[in-house]
Parts: sequence; structure tokens; C-alpha cells
Amino acid sequence: ADAFVQSGLQKESGWEYIVIDDGWMETERDKETGRIVASKVKFPSGMGALAEYVHSRGMKLGLYLDAGVRTCLDKYPGSYMHEHTDIETLAHWGIDFVKIDWCHTVADQSAKESYTRFA
Repeated sequence: ADAFVQSGLQKESGWEYIVIDDGWMETERDKETGRIVASKVKFPSGMGALAEYVHSRGMKLGLYLDAGVRTCLDKYPGSYMHEHTDIETLAHWGIDFVKIDWCHTVADQSAKESYTRFA
């Protein structure tokens, strides 16, 4: 966010969102809550603090999810059957945008039903 603001890309070119793609989360969900967890190594202050900081710079923050059982990188948890919980978690953190991929889906998984569960 700092680089976008300092370079003028935010105002001059209209950049509004910083979106973090696959690989931002821990390799397992929280065992007690079942929620996705931001990587403690990559984001030691957590996603809520990062969203707050990005917002303080006048920008919005987006994150990646996957509708399958694992993300496209094949080592992070997907949102299959956790869609509503994952969206609630991101909303709690103050995330403004969500990119939802379609990797590692199950054989009979319906895109319409899966994407509806994110709502």
C-alpha cells in the first residue's frame, strides 16, 4: 500500500485494491473454530491489522479463497463446506474484496451451489 501511495499509482492511475493471492493462510484451519487462519509468519499482526493499515492508506484489501477442498497451490485449505464461515471471517477482518478460485473441487460439486454458499 505504501508503494502505491508514494509512487502516485493510487491517485494518478486509480489503483484502489491490494489483493493477496493464494498462500496467505496457514496450512490448516483452526482446530477449535474451523476458521481459516492467516499465516503467522507472513502476517504476524494478522489480517485485521493489515486491513486496518491498508484502509489507513486510502486503499482496500482483497484476499483469495478457493471453492475446492484445497487451494490451487495444493497445500492450503479450500473453502468447500466452509464457504459461509470463511466469508464471515474475512468480513470480520475488514476485507473488502474476495477472489474465489475453482481448484481441487469434488467430483459432484456444483459451482452454482458452492458460490451461493459464499453469500
